[in-house]
Amino acid sequence: MILSTVKRKASSPLNGTDHEGNVDEEESFILRDRLLPLIICLLRTDKLPAVLRIYRDTLITVMKASIKTTVGELLPVLTARPIDSDSVTGDRATDADAGGQSLANKLRSLSSEGFVQLLSAIFRIVQG
Repeated sequence: MILSTVKRKASSPLNGTDHEGNVDEEESFILRDRLLPLIICLLRTDKLPAVLRIYRDTLITVMKASIKTTVGELLPVLTARPIDSDSVTGDRATDADAGGQSLANKLRSLSSEGFVQLLSAIFRIVQG
């Protein structure tokens, strides 16, 4: 349920507007009202730490998959852009021509602007 909320917010066309603040506040109250009885029950049965570990592991897995997807989609686009010859050494330019590069080599071949764009996209995904 929470993961679907995060995915829905990431794709929401109203992201960043004042309307979102009111909706987020209402959703927060609804979520709290729904989760509070569950948390109390988990505390009584001494299962809360185990559930939180499972939730953390699930969240980490989803975030890693989202980051891999983002990098997989954006890296070919960013490496295909023409590289400014003044800011790039000859080694980096020859690395960009190699077809079967490792991920590390592809990241190294990015310009600083391309790398910052990739990090910004990853940050937006993680931020939700």
